[in-house]
This record gives sequence, C-alpha cells and structure tokens, in this order.
Amino acid sequence: MVAGILSLEDAAKVVALRSQALTALSGHGGMLSIAEPVDAVSDRIDPWADRVAVAAVNGPAATVVSGDPRALAEVLAGCERDGARARMLPVDYASHGPQVDDIRDDVLRLLGAITPRPALIPMVSAMTGEYLTGPNWTPGTGTPASARPSSSPTRPRYWAATATACSSKPPRTPC
Repeated sequence: MVAGILSLEDAAKVVALRSQALTALSGHGGMLSIAEPVDAVSDRIDPWADRVAVAAVNGPAATVVSGDPRALAEVLAGCERDGARARMLPVDYASHGPQVDDIRDDVLRLLGAITPRPALIPMVSAMTGEYLTGPNWTPGTGTPASARPSSSPTRPRYWAATATACSSKPPRTPC
C-alpha cells in the first residue's frame, strides 16, 4: 500500500487472507532468533537441515530460523549451551521456510482477485532484491534462503554483507 501498488482495501485483504491461510500451518512450526551471523547459524543448524532453515537475516549478527518445533528446541538448547543469545519468537508456524510452500497455491487462489497497480514510490522486493513495478507482482514462496542461487540478493550472505557495509553509514546514505 505504501508504494501505491495496492489500494488500502486490497492491502487489508492481503493481510486478512494471509492470516487466514496461515491457520493451516498453525501448531506445526516455530521461529527462533539467534544473535549470530548467518554463516555461524547455517553451520549450527546443519544437523537439522531437513527440519530447520534460515528464514531471515536481519543484520550482520541477527539471524532467524524456522522449522519443526522440536528441532528448534534442540537448536535453542545448543545456543544456550554455547552462550549464544537466542530466543523463540511468539509464533506457532514456520514463516519464511519450506512449510509455507504447503499453502502457496491456496494463497495464490485467495489473492487472485487482487489487482496490483503501477508503483507510485520505488519498492524493493524482500524476496528478490529487485524493484517491484506493481502489475507483475507475484507472492513469493517459503523457499529457504539457503536454497536460492548464490548470486541472488535473497541469499543470507548477500544481506549480511550489505548490512555490514551499510551499518557504518549515516541513515539515508545509499550503500
């Protein structure tokens, strides 16, 4: 809505329909925030690679993983044992991970009546790092960042490097 791609009414529909679709995942996952660089977190979660994935890189030493609750509890125990600051996030689904792929078709069907407009303000996709123009908008999937091509801006290492490069610059200064 902020970029003008969606009307207020359509933006409200997206929020409501997304919440509705996520109820199918409720109780089957979770998310864990770990105060470590993505490389360290990727190594840390490797024993649970089939049940835990990097969900987001929020900064050079701020990584979020999502996945199976039991596996996340084991990862959290390892963090506590190693002195790494970590906390479970208050959600009961594994957002930004492979579990979201299970509802992709439902989300696309639910959002089918929404028509994006050309952007009035430049907006960068959190999924691809590319500018969104509006009419060609398509919701992203829950594909873990670690499964994306290494040259993609959605790779955790890309964002960690960008965040590190930008962290020393004053606000509103291009990196």
